[in-house]
Amino acid sequence: AGMLAATARAAGVRGDDAVEIGREQGRAAAERHDHGAGAVVALVEASSELGFDPAVAADDHGHASVAFTHCPFGDVAAQHPELVCALHRGMVEGLVERCGDDSTVAEFNTLADRPACRAVVSGRNRS
Repeated sequence: AGMLAATARAAGVRGDDAVEIGREQGRAAAERHDHGAGAVVALVEASSELGFDPAVAADDHGHASVAFTHCPFGDVAAQHPELVCALHRGMVEGLVERCGDDSTVAEFNTLADRPACRAVVSGRNRS
């Protein structure tokens, strides 16, 4: 994974490119999950499958915070956050978008942010 990230960086792949590639993967991943259960449930299931060990906290304002408590790509992300975290962000956005319940990713925090490694999903059907 580290060699792929280094190769992508050397080839001039930017964070925006990684986000779009991640969105495509997220949309594909959404097809394997129950859309009726809501975007947050689908995101938690998909993130669990990938080893992110998600934890969810909901608030009274229609938002759910999904913390990714373990990054299966942590070593590579620490070296290439501009690509790895952008790819992850795109995956989350694509999955939430494809669920079709009007949920959106209102916020995405990377390793560089505090709190780190989480997505805030807003929408009517956050289940």
